[in-house]
Amino acid sequence: MSIAPQRRAWLVVFLAFVLVIGLVLAVRSGRLPRGVRGEWEWPFLPANVSTLPADPVPAVIGVLAYVILVPIGAARLVKRSRLRDEVLWLIVLTVGSIIAQLSLLAAAPPGYGLAKWVTIDLQGSSGYFTIARTDMGEVGPFLADYPEWVANQDALHVGTHPPGLFLLAKGSLLLMGRDQQAAARFLDAFPVTVTEGMRAVFGPKPNTEKAAIALIGLLTLLACAGTVVPLYILARSALDPHRAFAAAALWPLLPSAVMFQPASDTAFPFLAASAMALTVWSRSGKMGLLSAFAAGLTLAIGMQFSLVFLGVGLVVGLLVGLLPGASWKRRLAAFLVVGAGFLVFTLAWWALTRCNPFLVWWTNQRNHQRFYVEYPRTYTAWLPANSVELAVGLGLPVALWMVIGLRRVNMSIISWAALGVLALLTLSGKSLSEVGRLWLPFMPALAVGAGAGMDRLKAGPLALAATILLVALETAVLQVTIQVVYPF
Repeated sequence: MSIAPQRRAWLVVFLAFVLVIGLVLAVRSGRLPRGVRGEWEWPFLPANVSTLPADPVPAVIGVLAYVILVPIGAARLVKRSRLRDEVLWLIVLTVGSIIAQLSLLAAAPPGYGLAKWVTIDLQGSSGYFTIARTDMGEVGPFLADYPEWVANQDALHVGTHPPGLFLLAKGSLLLMGRDQQAAARFLDAFPVTVTEGMRAVFGPKPNTEKAAIALIGLLTLLACAGTVVPLYILARSALDPHRAFAAAALWPLLPSAVMFQPASDTAFPFLAASAMALTVWSRSGKMGLLSAFAAGLTLAIGMQFSLVFLGVGLVVGLLVGLLPGASWKRRLAAFLVVGAGFLVFTLAWWALTRCNPFLVWWTNQRNHQRFYVEYPRTYTAWLPANSVELAVGLGLPVALWMVIGLRRVNMSIISWAALGVLALLTLSGKSLSEVGRLWLPFMPALAVGAGAGMDRLKAGPLALAATILLVALETAVLQVTIQVVYPF
C-alpha cells in the first residue's frame, strides 16, 4: 500500500525535525567536527560570550510573522497566478526577507548580530575596507598598479580578489566623507547595536568612517535578502508560481545566508542568481538574446569582485547547454551572446581603468594556490567534510527537500548543474574547507531543487511553514554556538 504524497511530505518534515535536533545536540555537545580536526574547524564562540540571544522577543516575532506570511503567499499563488499577483507577492517576500534576516540577527548573542558589522574594518576578517581607508590614495593609480600590487599580497582574502571590494569600500568612504552631518544622521538611523559595537571596538572613530562601514553592512544585507527576487525568477523557469515562491522563501533563513553577514560572500548570491535567471530566460522569445547578453554582463561584474564567479560561469554554461526548450542553434547563439556580454564589460573595464583583468585573475589564482601550501588540507578528509558543511550551511531541511527534488530532473536541472560544478571544485582540490561561506553563490540554485522536492510530494502550506521554522531553528542555534565571522 503506497503512502499518499502529502503524508510523505509530512514524513520528510518529521525527518528534517530529527536531523535538526540531532545536529543541535551534536554541535552543542562539541562531538560533531566543525571541519577537519587538526587542520581547520569553525571555532566555538569564546567562553566569555553568552550563548543566549541578545534580543529574543523581536527575533521570535519577526520569524513567526515570516513563517505565517510565506504559506499565505504560496496558497494565494495557487489560486491566482497572474503576473500582477506574482509581482505583488514577490515585493511582499522581499520586504519579509529583510525583516526575517534582521530578526535572526537579533537572535544572535550580544556582539554577534548586527554588531558584527565592525568586522568590515578589521584586517583579519577581510582587509578590503582597512586598505581602502589607510593605503588607497587616488583610485586611478591604484587600479593601474593593481596587478603588480596584488601579486605581493597574501593567499587569504586580499591577494585572491579582484579590486571590486576595494572600490566599494573606497566609494563608501568618499560618499560619507562629503558631508559629516549627513553621515552622522545616517548613523543615527541604525539600530543602537551597530553603533555600540563600533564604539566598543574602535573607540573614538570619525563618523564618516563609521557611516561608511554601516553603508557597506546595509548594502550587503539588502543584497543578500534581495536574492529572493532573482531566485524566484530562476525557480519560476522550472516550477509553478507557488513552488517557485516556496523555493525563494527558504533563502533568507539559511544558516550561511545569515551567519556570514556582513562578509561580502553573502552579497554574491544576488549576482549569481541574477546571472543564472537571465540565462534560463534566454531560451526563447524576442528578448532572449538580450537576456543572454545581460547574463554575460552580470558575470563580468561579479568577476571584478571574486573568482567564485568562474564557477558561476560554468553553471551558466551548463544551463545554456542542458535546459530544455531551445534548439541547438538557439543554444549556440545564447552561449556566444553570453560570452559577448562578458567580454564587452571586461574589455571596457580594462580600457577605462588601465587595470588588466586577465592578469589580475591569473595573479589571484596563483595566490590562491599558495593557500594550500601555507595551510595544508588533507584531500580525502575534506571530501566528506565539504558535503556535510554544505548541507548544514544550506539548512538540513532544505538539503533534504533538494535531494528529494533531484529525482525530477526536468525541474531540478538547475540544482544538478550547480552540484556538478561544486563536485568538480571539490574533486579538483580547488575548494577544500570553508565551503559554507565560499559556496554561497551556488546555494540559490540548490534551493530550486528544494522547491522541486516539495512539488514532487505535494507539500502544502503547513509543511512549508514547518520547514521554514526548522531552518530558522537550525540557524538560531548555530549562531549562538559557532563563530564564523572573525576575529571579534
